[in-house]
Amino acid sequence: MVIRLSGKSIVSFVVKLASSKRTRGGKKKDKGWACDLIPKALIVARYFAAGQDGIDRLGSELETVEAEKADLEEEHGTDEGILSAVGNKREAEIARDEALELVWEPEQPETFGQYRTLLQDQDRLATRIAEISETDALKACENAKGRITQANVRIALAADLTVEKRVTLNDYMETAWATAGSKKQSKNLLKKASCRIFQAVNSEPEKVVYTDLKVVMEFLQLIERQVKLKADIKEAKTMLNKAAYEKYPTLTESEIKTLVVEDKWLASIDTLIHNEMDRISQALTQRVRTLAERYEMRMPDLIADVVALEAKVNGHLKKMGFAW
Repeated sequence: MVIRLSGKSIVSFVVKLASSKRTRGGKKKDKGWACDLIPKALIVARYFAAGQDGIDRLGSELETVEAEKADLEEEHGTDEGILSAVGNKREAEIARDEALELVWEPEQPETFGQYRTLLQDQDRLATRIAEISETDALKACENAKGRITQANVRIALAADLTVEKRVTLNDYMETAWATAGSKKQSKNLLKKASCRIFQAVNSEPEKVVYTDLKVVMEFLQLIERQVKLKADIKEAKTMLNKAAYEKYPTLTESEIKTLVVEDKWLASIDTLIHNEMDRISQALTQRVRTLAERYEMRMPDLIADVVALEAKVNGHLKKMGFAW
């Protein structure tokens, strides 16, 4: 983008688009833009300070959330801690379900028993599906990614097949349906138990039996908050970047001079001057400290100490029989 303003003199500057590279999918990835004469930071500071303040606040909140998350990991991430095997959201959800089951089983053994039975059925059905999937009849139903789909199985069942292959395909479909039904039932049982227990945790958080579950629930909330804040920061930066870029063509000659002379050059000179003043001040302070340490004792005091020590040594020498 080139902006030219006519008057007694021509003011021009270029906003250079940064080079783009292609992603794995072949699409171009925009890496942003830059301006040498008037950096984006100057535009933001003068015209969009509120937007930058909002991003800074979100960043501070994100740092707080990450610190709280790190504290939980440090406290409960030991070998026997509930977060010992937790490294991401999925693992945290698994740890939550395990902690939930520990609370659920003694409180409602009957419904928990139904839930465990359903999970065992799912393991058995998964083993059966894995066995059937190795047959030639199911291998022929794989898609381009090597996965067996029910749609391909239905198409195969509509074709002319041998009795053995048809039985195998029907067995696969029935097992898949049974698996889906079992998962739906177990999911509903877990959902009902979760709602009841989570309400109990919120109403009686001091109960020892809820300690691990409460920790994992808090950890998951922090993860979700962390993800949300990162998304908000990314969106806010995108909007601020767009607003700053669109501001360049609207700048007047006087505004450009203000940005370049006052905000850029004079600010840079002011920073250099203060840095040099700080350097000189620190050097003088160090020099004064050195002189103070060097001349901490006055010369008369040093002479007096020497005379006293000399007399003491002479006395010892006389006792030892030395004479001069």
